[in-house]
Amino acid sequence: MNETDQIERIAAANGVVLGYAGSFGSYSATIDGIGTKALLLAEENKWWQIGWDAAVAALNDLVCVGTKPIGLTDYVGLETFDENILSAILKGIRDACDLAGCSLIAGETAIMPDIYRSGAVDVVCNVFGGPVHSNDVRSGDTIIGLDANGPHANGYTLIRQAKAKDPIGWLTHSKMVLSPSRLYAFIADEKEVCAAAHVSGGGLNRACRRLTPNHKYAFPELPNWTAWLASTLGLITPADHFNCGIGFLVALRPSDSPAFTARLKDRGIGTRIIATAVIA
Repeated sequence: MNETDQIERIAAANGVVLGYAGSFGSYSATIDGIGTKALLLAEENKWWQIGWDAAVAALNDLVCVGTKPIGLTDYVGLETFDENILSAILKGIRDACDLAGCSLIAGETAIMPDIYRSGAVDVVCNVFGGPVHSNDVRSGDTIIGLDANGPHANGYTLIRQAKAKDPIGWLTHSKMVLSPSRLYAFIADEKEVCAAAHVSGGGLNRACRRLTPNHKYAFPELPNWTAWLASTLGLITPADHFNCGIGFLVALRPSDSPAFTARLKDRGIGTRIIATAVIA
């Protein structure tokens, strides 16, 4: 049993069923951050991006339950107070909110040098919205993958190990590996989408299983950054850990797929067919 499975077991024992978001009445809410990616971004003084990526991680999760984001609250933990750093982080969060069409309504800032040491920073965002639309995946639906912008916010403990093992390779791939996460909040307005999955913890494999559990997937050729990580770390199935160039999945009726992919092309987002849904 891996860590994700253990967390789900503990949550279930306490009456919590883990998913992208939890629902209450006609509304839903979720919470997320960017984990150890923050360490690498802090080393590069990419403070705006820390805020952006944290907000995007939560926003992308929320739209998976068919919910349009309404409001966001944040938590920022720092070792020491620095006005420029805090301002940049909050601007990144606000920019993501503005693009998603939701409000940044409140937040908490904690200065705790005993916890956040050596310049460490932690940013977590909670987002809520409504109304909730239930998923409706059917056998025969087309599963389409939306291009990612690098690894987004997952797998960075492994990525940091690869950086330590192959610093020359890191110099080649670091720009893409540290790219800002792509925001998919517009999916909430795509009425043809029957279901969606944000490619996050557990990689592309786990996201695919959320939409069609027992099917083989036509994964794309690995991006250069993923191939480097797999080779450096000796990973047999990198799709268990990384998004492999696909940041988000949607299920559509086959007749709706051409118009959907054309609209995404207009947005500058590439797409590819990953699977045909098989629902037992």
